[in-house]
Amino acid sequence: MSDDSLLLDPAIRNWVVVPIVLITFFVGLCKHYVQVLITNPPTPERKSVLEQQILNRAKLLRANGKYITSQGFYGRKHYFNDMKNGVLQSKIKEYEDATPTSPMQDPNQMMNMMKGSLINYIPMMVVGGLIGWAFSGFVISTLSCFPFTTPLCSMPLTAVACCVSSP
Repeated sequence: MSDDSLLLDPAIRNWVVVPIVLITFFVGLCKHYVQVLITNPPTPERKSVLEQQILNRAKLLRANGKYITSQGFYGRKHYFNDMKNGVLQSKIKEYEDATPTSPMQDPNQMMNMMKGSLINYIPMMVVGGLIGWAFSGFVISTLSCFPFTTPLCSMPLTAVACCVSSP
């Protein structure tokens, strides 16, 4: 066996791993703040806000019903729970008839999905470019070229230096 061993710098942790971690961390930090700036917070629909307020009022009535008169309590209970005209009963009927909408039909959701994809795609290109630029002169791996892999030895990226050793 020949003595073509690859010698690595003993300070490889300081000169390779730490810069990769720092580049990845700062690009991730920038990605987070760009995502916060670009994405729009979802605006609640008027109907869902009204439903939530009705449920909160019913919950408050249940919790604090002992502090009001019995006539006031039963009047409010009738308003919420009447089988024909009760507010909560009509909401149950609406939920049974409603069909869920697809997120693909809402242009705002489609735009947010596209922004999210773009926000994830661009930083990966930046990280790859920075790491390729920072470590363009380093030897990363050795390839053993056997007769059946000879065409594959020239395939690695041109920016990555490879030591080709024959068996």
